Formats: sequence, C-alpha cells, structure tokens
Amino acid sequence: MSLKPIYNVVNSPVTDDLPEYTALEFFRVCARDEELPTRVSVNHLGQFLLYAGDSRPSLIRHLHDLLRDTDSIERYSMIQFVVDGRLFNEEVVRLGVPTGRSSYVDIELDELFVAPLKPESATQYVASK
Repeated sequence: MSLKPIYNVVNSPVTDDLPEYTALEFFRVCARDEELPTRVSVNHLGQFLLYAGDSRPSLIRHLHDLLRDTDSIERYSMIQFVVDGRLFNEEVVRLGVPTGRSSYVDIELDELFVAPLKPESATQYVASK
C-alpha cells in the first residue's frame, strides 16, 4: 500500500516518517494558507469531527470549502489522515468513531473532500482533490 495524491484516509499509517499534525493544526494551517510539506500525516480527524456534535454537518461543509480553496495543498501533495475506528463504504464512505467500549458514531466522510473517496484497499480510501 502506498500514498496517493492528494488525500488518503487510512486506519494505520502507510508511512511513519511524515511530519505529523493534529486535525485542528492541519485545518488552521490551511485556513491561513500557510506552507505545508508536500507529504504530511494528520491525526485525530474522527475525534475532531465527533466533538463538533450537532454542528458537524456545517463544520464538514466549511472544511470542504477550506480544502477546495486553500493554497497550502499542492496538486501533488500526499496527505495521510490516520483515523481510529472503522472505515466502511456503503453509498458513502463512513468512519465509525469509537465512543466507548463497543459503541461507535458513524460520520460520513465523502462530503469533506472535493472529489469522492474511492477505495484503494479495505483500510485506505483516496480522494484526488
């Protein structure tokens, strides 16, 4: 398994030697159009979206617009979102974020990215923009 341009949502890191950002740090850098390395690892996306609670749909729309408009990400960038939980693809790609011993909250991830997420493997989904 290897990273693909641009966005990779994975259960475990494809590579461990990338600069790491939390989801909050990553989106702040993008909002300010600051420079990012072309290959980065982003952690805690599920928890970041989970804690948005009832405002999650509007947050996802805002982040979608942010990713579409930012100058921080190049078209050859490879962003690895390492998520805790389970990824599954029905009509849309969802992330099951663990909330307890055996409970999950399902969060739709397709709307976050400009291009739809496509399965690369059972543990990796890729969006080209």
